[in-house]
Amino acid sequence: MVTQGCRALMVYLVQIGSAERVALARDIDSKYGPPSIRAREAGVEAIAYRCAISETEITVADSVPVLG
Repeated sequence: MVTQGCRALMVYLVQIGSAERVALARDIDSKYGPPSIRAREAGVEAIAYRCAISETEITVADSVPVLG
């Protein structure tokens, strides 16, 4: 999509309300790391939001930076 002039995103939702940033756990899933790096190098944006969790709902709260 990026090569066609469109905006492309990888969106991460973090269900840890105290999260201050997101980093990919490449050590847990070694097959995910290289393609995600290639996608970002090609212009795909990575964005992340932490969630606010209560007894009755989960809502999207604040954006947090994506490292690497």
